[in-house]
Amino acid sequence: KIKNKVTHQEQIKRMSEKVVKVGVGVVIMNEENKVLLGKRIGSHGANKYALVGGHLEFGEEYSECAIREAKEETNLDIINIRTVGFVNDITINDDEQYHYVNVIVKGDLSDPNQTVVNLEEDKCEGWGYYDLNNLPSPLFSGTELFLNQYSIEDIISK
Repeated sequence: KIKNKVTHQEQIKRMSEKVVKVGVGVVIMNEENKVLLGKRIGSHGANKYALVGGHLEFGEEYSECAIREAKEETNLDIINIRTVGFVNDITINDDEQYHYVNVIVKGDLSDPNQTVVNLEEDKCEGWGYYDLNNLPSPLFSGTELFLNQYSIEDIISK
């Protein structure tokens, strides 16, 4: 007789909790070469500053995800999406356990005079443009990993 038999649904739930997820971070810069960051609230990474971004949906291209997330989070329209880099974000501690592969892309504002609007006030305290040499703290793990892996010159030139 098997004790503590796990149902199929419980197995799937446990597996889905341990699956590697794909995120897309979006570098959006203004005409002064300052990067757009939002202060997260609610979900993991609360009170940390992060790039625009989110989960890649099934069947979605990185560029489509970047355009969608920028619009959903900030009401900004971006164009000329290009890949800047990748980060492998693994956190395993008493508070959190997750593993994301983040694709970092850069998009240009379709109109440099657009105004950032915080459309997800339940997820973000607010958005601001920051100098890459004087970033707010603390940074969201995926954003921090990206900024530690790539030089400011590389980020601006891409």
